[in-house]
Amino acid sequence: MRMSSTVMRKDDGAYGSRRRSSDEEVRRSRERRSGGLEGEEEELEQLEKMDNGISLLQRIKNKLLHHLLSSSLDVLRFLNNVDSKPDPLLPQTTGAVNSTWDQWFERPKEAKRCGCFIL
Repeated sequence: MRMSSTVMRKDDGAYGSRRRSSDEEVRRSRERRSGGLEGEEEELEQLEKMDNGISLLQRIKNKLLHHLLSSSLDVLRFLNNVDSKPDPLLPQTTGAVNSTWDQWFERPKEAKRCGCFIL
């Protein structure tokens, strides 16, 4: 017959049984608090993993910043190039082409006329 992975204690009472793994975790945490060698090694391993993760994130951040800066410079060059050349499809005018069109976008000049206007 196979033994169960739980251990019954008198102090368990109504809470049931505890697993051996939780007992091991308690033992490890006590060793860490007491300054045991295993606890220090585990902490050093965790710190090393965190340092590796931080350095990886910094490399990724630097690559993204480099890509972002080069893209921004390309966009600025493009905009300067577009702004420096006139659009061949737009006519070169300095004023209204047809002055009769202006009447639709201005208030009536006479007060007796209708007060309706577009703008």
